[in-house]
Amino acid sequence: MLNRLALTACALWALSGGVAAAESLKLGISTTLSGAAAQWGITMDFVGHQAADWINSHGGIKVDGKTYTVEVQSYDNKYTAQDGARVAQEMIGRAGIKYVVGALGTAPIRATQSISERAGVILMNIAWGMATKGPKFPYSFTTENTGREIIEPFFDYVHKQHPDAKTVAMINPNDATGKDVSELNGPAWRKLGVNVVADEFYERGTTDFSALATKFAQLKPDIINVGMPPGDAGLAIRQLHTLGWKGVIVMESGSSPAQMWQIAGDAVEGAYIGGAADFAGPTATDVQRALQAKATKDINTDLTMVSMSVWDGMMALKKAMETANSVDPKAVRDTLPKIVFESSWGPSAFGRADLYGSPQQILLPVVISRISQGKTVEVARIPSAEFAARERKQ
Repeated sequence: MLNRLALTACALWALSGGVAAAESLKLGISTTLSGAAAQWGITMDFVGHQAADWINSHGGIKVDGKTYTVEVQSYDNKYTAQDGARVAQEMIGRAGIKYVVGALGTAPIRATQSISERAGVILMNIAWGMATKGPKFPYSFTTENTGREIIEPFFDYVHKQHPDAKTVAMINPNDATGKDVSELNGPAWRKLGVNVVADEFYERGTTDFSALATKFAQLKPDIINVGMPPGDAGLAIRQLHTLGWKGVIVMESGSSPAQMWQIAGDAVEGAYIGGAADFAGPTATDVQRALQAKATKDINTDLTMVSMSVWDGMMALKKAMETANSVDPKAVRDTLPKIVFESSWGPSAFGRADLYGSPQQILLPVVISRISQGKTVEVARIPSAEFAARERKQ
């Protein structure tokens, strides 16, 4: 079995009637529930509630002779620093939440850290920036592959498929997330001998990309590297396609292919994605297939690696709490880097101390996919070398 939990779709959500005399732990999610990236937030919230149901129906979290159930509340950070700070104050200051099990967007995550680190609150997040990790942020852990895990193997794969490609144009949001991605992607392309002919930024919420599309069409790059949420990406690619550009589309964070297809249709056909997986396909684990089946039935959408990060963060917390025999965030913080836990991908752990200065990055395979008729089709899955080495030593 790909996943040692060996869960089936039926068993995953069959509640056992609760746990007697259980205390409750409040868990928070800071995500975007409105705007172009709302699809990510909606599925993060969905997976968070499925994970809570699973934990509660499988005996809760057992610590120091007590049994804890969990409850999850999601908050809309609108993908901005201002709203990220507002949400952090509401979660931590008013609701008394000690564990944030999912956080989306570098800008709102940085704003959250300014509160969560001082308050000693665990922050599971998916920020891509280097500035959110390291010894200065001991309570922060990343539960999805970031650009520094994805970019090198992803771009290398694409370049091998298109060895004649010589130029690339990049577009990213004009915020902390977009600038981090741009600073990472440009050197990676140049290392492969691909010249960056444009490095553009746009304001989130933009719906008219005609000026940028015209500029890119005139430049005629072989590759367009799109670092945008699915709604924005679909609009931009559709407008570029109408101008006759038909090169290679590369999206290292291109989750929600179905949403992009609904907006752009054939314009996104064949696009390469470094941040999407087929959770209903043969390479998915039992847990991932069960979650995807439930999402299809309940909210009629595909899950993404962004969504799945919440499940992984919650399972890591459960294992760390039970291993530490404590729900104290400091004890859990110190335990998280030492454990191997059952993620939605199977056994996983936190690592990358060599890069970030401390083991705060989840170790997952890099999944490379393409869009085919609105569906995610995996073409390569590259295991984490660090986790494989760790497993060999045990």
